[in-house]
Amino acid sequence: MSNLIEMIDVKKDFGSGETLVHAIRGINLRIDKGEFVVILGKSGSGKSTFISLIGGLIQPTSGTVTFEGIDLSKKSEDDLARMRRTEIGVVFQHFNLMDMLTAIENVELPLLIANTPKAERRPLAKEILEKVGLGDRLLNYPEELSGGEKQRVGIARALINRPALLLADEPTGDLDTVTGDMIIDLMVEINKDLDWRPTILMVTHDVTKLREGMRVLTMRDGLIVDDRVFDGSDPTIFDHFGLPSEIRSNVVSK
Repeated sequence: MSNLIEMIDVKKDFGSGETLVHAIRGINLRIDKGEFVVILGKSGSGKSTFISLIGGLIQPTSGTVTFEGIDLSKKSEDDLARMRRTEIGVVFQHFNLMDMLTAIENVELPLLIANTPKAERRPLAKEILEKVGLGDRLLNYPEELSGGEKQRVGIARALINRPALLLADEPTGDLDTVTGDMIIDLMVEINKDLDWRPTILMVTHDVTKLREGMRVLTMRDGLIVDDRVFDGSDPTIFDHFGLPSEIRSNVVSK
């Protein structure tokens, strides 16, 4: 695998004086192309700041963030916006679908913004919706879809430009447990089976969404305090969360 993202001694502060907050306290990290990486941590651990730095939405106070070998601080705002449109797909917790558009029109939207002709947009959107299991729901509006189906549309929309990186911010937060598990399993399939093998970076606080083979970065107080591949059996990965034994056992037995 080749390097997609690298963070070198990255720190991010907000405010000043008595209101100074050290959101990211010094992270060194490399993420390779094709990895499925989970950012795990409690609220306030720095997860949102972390992904905002990777997406170029904010710049570090010090240190360097590179994407495909390019220092993001060297990119113009236009270049950063273009990178987010073409190289990064985002899956949101609350779906963020356009209610007045059908499923296939929602998926086409990034291509429409990129001025892709409709004759090219429609086949691409149909293909990616079929890949996420919605080939029979192309013309349905969001109000006619279940929560899980809405998130599948959101995933298809995030994939339509064949991004190198798929950012998923609490993608199961608005779903019930069973539906959420199905969405995670779909994302695992996407990571393994799509021909361009997108890197997936998923943010969650829900340890039950871990799957064997995922690389898990546990954050606390702006630092990565644990970095390992989840093998599906080692409950010590949850030591930072104070979880009862029954929850640990349920996760590692999946």
